[in-house]
Amino acid sequence: MGGAVRSPGRLALEHVLSTADNIVDDPPTPFPEYAAELIGRTEWRFWWD
Repeated sequence: MGGAVRSPGRLALEHVLSTADNIVDDPPTPFPEYAAELIGRTEWRFWWD
């Protein structure tokens, strides 16, 4: 899906469910703040240990 984020809460939940430790724990980020930061973004990065 291309373009800017339209449902940041849903997208943030998908991110947390797939890589919870590096989304809200490192560094500590409240879920609503993380979701708000997704608005207008067209890409994001993840890592796995």
